[in-house]
Amino acid sequence: MFLIILAVQGSLIAGTSMPFIALLLGKAINNFGPNIVELGEQELTSQIRELAIIYLLVGIGIFLGSFMMVLFWTMVGKRLILKISEEYLKVIMRQEPGWFDSNNVFELPTKVQSQLKIIENGIGNKVGQAIMAISQFAASFLVGYITSWQLSLVLTAMLPLLLIGGWCMAKAMQQGGAVNRETYEKAGGIAEEVIYQIRTVASFVNFDYEKDKYRSYIQQSMEAGIKSGFKAGFGIGFIIFVVYCSYSLAVGYGSYLIYNQEVNENNGQIFGSGDVITVLFSIIFGCLSLGQATPYVRAMYEAMLTASEFFTLLERKPQIDISNSSIKPSKDEIKGDIFFKNVNFAYPTKIEKNILRAFNIRFEQGKKTAIVGSSGSGKSTILYLIQRFYEPNAGSIYIDNYDIKSLDLKYWRSMIGYVPQEPVLFNTSIENNIIFGRENITQDEIKIV
Repeated sequence: MFLIILAVQGSLIAGTSMPFIALLLGKAINNFGPNIVELGEQELTSQIRELAIIYLLVGIGIFLGSFMMVLFWTMVGKRLILKISEEYLKVIMRQEPGWFDSNNVFELPTKVQSQLKIIENGIGNKVGQAIMAISQFAASFLVGYITSWQLSLVLTAMLPLLLIGGWCMAKAMQQGGAVNRETYEKAGGIAEEVIYQIRTVASFVNFDYEKDKYRSYIQQSMEAGIKSGFKAGFGIGFIIFVVYCSYSLAVGYGSYLIYNQEVNENNGQIFGSGDVITVLFSIIFGCLSLGQATPYVRAMYEAMLTASEFFTLLERKPQIDISNSSIKPSKDEIKGDIFFKNVNFAYPTKIEKNILRAFNIRFEQGKKTAIVGSSGSGKSTILYLIQRFYEPNAGSIYIDNYDIKSLDLKYWRSMIGYVPQEPVLFNTSIENNIIFGRENITQDEIKIV
């Protein structure tokens, strides 16, 4: 919280300091304009020294504010994204296998990394930039209207046009970013799937098909990027056009006020060139800063939308939660008789197709049991249910007199030795693969395995 307070202060200092440059510039023009010849050397030197000191102080303020803003918002963003990354991995690992059946595991790493980048982009320095831009807008208009409400009101008429240009640019970037993110997630999933199953792909010499499939998504991303660039370019060009129109309007109306020696109602004096310059740059600074805030606010909005997916997953209660501790009988009580009683089961992705119907079987302690059947008959499913990768839709599974649902999940799985059809080895030694997930295992037990 302390870092956030310092970061907000830095953003406010950096934002509110900028309009003072326009104020000082106008003051300098009024002081050193046509009346400069009437100033004595001592008075002129005094005024120059005063303005130089003020400029120096404003410069120091902008430096300190910008430094605090970038440093502390970056620290806040990095700390938050580190915490979110850790929690994201924990939440994903906590989900039951049925959840992974419904989510493409090959797209998942690319999707998570993309989401984390979007969240980081919207919670770090972009927040500081948005606060700075909004505070600069408020301070700029305050300086402009304090200097001359008449001229400021005329220039404010250009604000809607600047907002339209900023909106077009932000909308184009938002649409292009969404398409890019979606297509890159799918392309990343294809790449990971091909690399993971490279032996299968190579055995069929199917490289061209996979390359074309990957290229199709990249092509979509490129086309979306070109369209987004065209719209963003139009928005930027329109904003610059409006800014120069504002210059023209300010110079024209300001010249009219000066030529006719109109009285500035804010200070009761005749309009000077410095008043016009102060109002011009103040209002332009304010309008541009509001336009600049649009992409920053958009980044924050995208981060909130993306983070909502993480929080939805965080709040999801897994059907099989390993963190829920329950019964842990002593190993002497577990003899090893496994019994399926009237078990019905269908996979979550194909709930209408039952793999097991009113299934009953007993695996007796100390006996070897072979399960024979055609592909898809439920042989592997039986083992998945014993390990509690899935829960039966009906019926129960018992180990001796205990329903396996009542047993602590980590304890229960530590009792099981299982070699799947397609074993997966982690990128480490055989010894580390053997002891993975087991505590207090001895070297003799490793040798036996």
